[in-house]
Amino acid sequence: MFEELKEVIRAVNKEQESLRVARQAEAPAYIAHGTHVPPEKFAKAVADIERRAEGHFAEPEKVFPKFVKETQNELDAIRAYGSGHPEVMECFKDAGQRAAVQQEIGIKERIFGIPTKSDESGKPVFDEQGRPEPQDGTFAYALKKCSACIGFTENGTPLLVGFEDKYKDFEQGKNAGHIYVLQGETFKPEYTKEGHISEYTSLEYAPIVYHREVSPKDAMRHGAQFVMFNEADGFDNWSQKYGKWPSVLGKDVLASLADEIKKGNAAYINETERGENPLLAELKIAQIEARISRKRICKDKPEEKQAEKGKTRDVGKNVAMPDFLQRNAKEH
Repeated sequence: MFEELKEVIRAVNKEQESLRVARQAEAPAYIAHGTHVPPEKFAKAVADIERRAEGHFAEPEKVFPKFVKETQNELDAIRAYGSGHPEVMECFKDAGQRAAVQQEIGIKERIFGIPTKSDESGKPVFDEQGRPEPQDGTFAYALKKCSACIGFTENGTPLLVGFEDKYKDFEQGKNAGHIYVLQGETFKPEYTKEGHISEYTSLEYAPIVYHREVSPKDAMRHGAQFVMFNEADGFDNWSQKYGKWPSVLGKDVLASLADEIKKGNAAYINETERGENPLLAELKIAQIEARISRKRICKDKPEEKQAEKGKTRDVGKNVAMPDFLQRNAKEH
């Protein structure tokens, strides 16, 4: 069974290589990788790089480590094969078994990422400090661990949904996201069935150009949108209706979130005084309606005013509703 799956994986990667040749794919100048892993957590992997490379790297701490991980195309092929062999998918549910299967079927160590921003001529865009500027989607993925799930709207805006207990450590600066910008010369594109590039991967170690920490406010300034439920149970109850979380969030998901916001079960953080740059009109409207509703309650029931002052989940400012704005990029 695993020999068959190994051949499936080989076929996937052979097809990808043929597509790269046919499309004359070029490596990007810079690749950005968003993650929750800080530099110090890479210390062991970096030391291992130096041992395996036998001193090849003059500064191993400036080399980004690789990890065994399937490309999206490989993962799709494994799932397709697993539909007829459910025991394969059972193996992938267990971390120990998964590692053994990955080795058996030839899953490689890789680095994943997406190119940094580029101008109309394809040249990298640099920030005011002269650093290659990551795409907005990279900022969202760097903060993935502050939420329970992440997806993109049909127009490409990243939306992170979770609950306050998980979010507040990032909001208060106790935890942070991280972006590593790497030299892109060893990276190759991975194509979807539609012919789009979904991600870039490198089978070689890549030098780190620079590292930056990312806060929720940083991500908001780069288009990330946050909806946080007051309680973990509230998020669980809401998310159960979707089963497998969709990577592309349709109007039904946004409408459902808007309803939870109106009820006061969740907050659209961008549209409160805790956030900025709200880009999703339906969520913005819901948050403003929730704010007006709570103010009306406080006016009608003076004894609740003091309790309302102590709430932080939505003490937003009154602002005019802007036109629906949009943005973003997608990363593995």
